[in-house]
Amino acid sequence: MKNRRFGGFTLIELLVVIAIIAILAAILFPVFAKAREKARQSTCESNLKQIGIGMLAYTQDYDEQLVEADYGSGGYTQSQAPAVKYKWMDAIYPYVKSTAVFHCPDDPGWAGTGTYVPCSQLTTVDSSGSSNKYYGSYAINAAYWDTNSFTSSLQTTGPGRGHIASQLMQPAQTIWVADSNDSFEVDWGYQAPVLQNCFAGAGYCVGGGVTGASDGSLQDGSIQEVHGGPDLCNILWCDGHVKAMRLTQLLTTNSVGQLGYFTISGP
Repeated sequence: MKNRRFGGFTLIELLVVIAIIAILAAILFPVFAKAREKARQSTCESNLKQIGIGMLAYTQDYDEQLVEADYGSGGYTQSQAPAVKYKWMDAIYPYVKSTAVFHCPDDPGWAGTGTYVPCSQLTTVDSSGSSNKYYGSYAINAAYWDTNSFTSSLQTTGPGRGHIASQLMQPAQTIWVADSNDSFEVDWGYQAPVLQNCFAGAGYCVGGGVTGASDGSLQDGSIQEVHGGPDLCNILWCDGHVKAMRLTQLLTTNSVGQLGYFTISGP
């Protein structure tokens, strides 16, 4: 019998195969990355929808009273007892019954932990104040809270400032809860916030207050982009629907010169 000799691939053939694989990878990897990001954004939308159900259930159970941003003096101050840290997340937690709902899979860490811990479990406060940072990834809209400076009453405050549902003039266009920097509320006083850079390399936010510190400590007051660039964020609106918006779209001012999407008056 004659011996059969099997030849291997030539160097040229191997290089061609490697080149084809490299081209396919270059085409497919961005597609896979976009698909993964879309899945994370969808998970975030689902979280906000569940939060919205909890917010609406609370409103119905409490005679149309909207959920407030916080329920204690100081709220997040280290010197306060754990019960004083009771916030909107704690108010609706009995309806949501899951801490995971308060975490966005695209949360980069910002200045907090990204993990919500019910205030009843915050039994200690360490020297760094880390137990004040377990607010989750979302913030309620409590903007324009400084009513002492208003010339047009409470219609320029956010829904997280003790309003009732009937006061919402345009609920479908009023921000209720949105992606944030691991704070618990979108918060600033009587001023007109502008689009600005809050963290190095972190993109943009809407907010006039301090929204981040170089040491990573928790700060309040911003709505953050987390879902693709450069400024896309998920928003739960006061009628319960969820829709992604670019921060630049949220800069519409109303008749009294405020950012209308953040007030109960609407844009």
